[in-house]
Amino acid sequence: MLNVAPLPTGFQVRSATMADLAAVVRVQNAQEMADFAEPLSNEARLRKTWQAPDSNLQTDTWVVENPDGQIVSYAHSHVRPGEDSELRVFAKVWLLPDYQRRGIGRHLLHLAEEQARGLVAQDVGVTLAVPWISERNQAAQHLLQRAGYQQVLSLTNMKLALDTPPPAPVWNNEIVVRPFQAGKDEQALYIIDEEISQEERGYMPREFDVWQQQNLSDPSLIFLAWEAEQIVGLVIGGASNNQGWIWHLGVRSAWRKQGLGMALLRLEQAEFYRRGLQKMSLNVDTLNPTGAMRLYERVGMHTHFQYHRYEKKL
Repeated sequence: MLNVAPLPTGFQVRSATMADLAAVVRVQNAQEMADFAEPLSNEARLRKTWQAPDSNLQTDTWVVENPDGQIVSYAHSHVRPGEDSELRVFAKVWLLPDYQRRGIGRHLLHLAEEQARGLVAQDVGVTLAVPWISERNQAAQHLLQRAGYQQVLSLTNMKLALDTPPPAPVWNNEIVVRPFQAGKDEQALYIIDEEISQEERGYMPREFDVWQQQNLSDPSLIFLAWEAEQIVGLVIGGASNNQGWIWHLGVRSAWRKQGLGMALLRLEQAEFYRRGLQKMSLNVDTLNPTGAMRLYERVGMHTHFQYHRYEKKL
């Protein structure tokens, strides 16, 4: 059980409302600048999260106000099904750096943990996961370790400046690559994307509706590699804050070690460059079994920051 202290005198906690959107993003960006040296959140993305069908602001969010009514911290949790009848509750806390070491983050983590404990049943296990803990944020890591959380995943954010045209991709003669076709490719892409993802650490199965919401924000940045009538490789991209993001790059096991991953990466890089984006970014498991980090290093990407996921079974 997390040893929780009360909030400082005059501070109050409540659920977030849509009117808090801009204030919450300011809190997120302030911590992200301290942890990652760049803002990762924006109002459009947070609004999409809050308005998602499986989101409930009243039960899944908390904001802390100081005595002047300023929002200084924000927490959000959501439930995702895991494997073997297990639920995972993902909880994340953001805090203005000037308000650290006052027990505020510990208080919000306690609220998220208590909410997650309410889901525990005899036949269903619950794991509370805390993602995006920066390697730089030693205070957060120590808090989680003292509360019984284990580090289960370490990831690296990698970047590449898009200041010159990339080399042209090289394709196997049997491979046909084409852009994603909305209204036609959704189910086929979903099946293959889940198949590839199962080999990755931290994989959790997703229902089609959840997968679609997470991956199809910009269908024009999705490319599929086909051999005959089957998808054998894919790259799912997006654009945010003048950066091109690789959300997922994958090749089915029987088609690996033939240069297909490199070709798909170069194709997406060229599209980012054509659109005038300044950087190509992605997040990768440092222990990815397919050797993905070596591929990204070969194209010139470098580590920008590292972060971890912590978990505790309840």
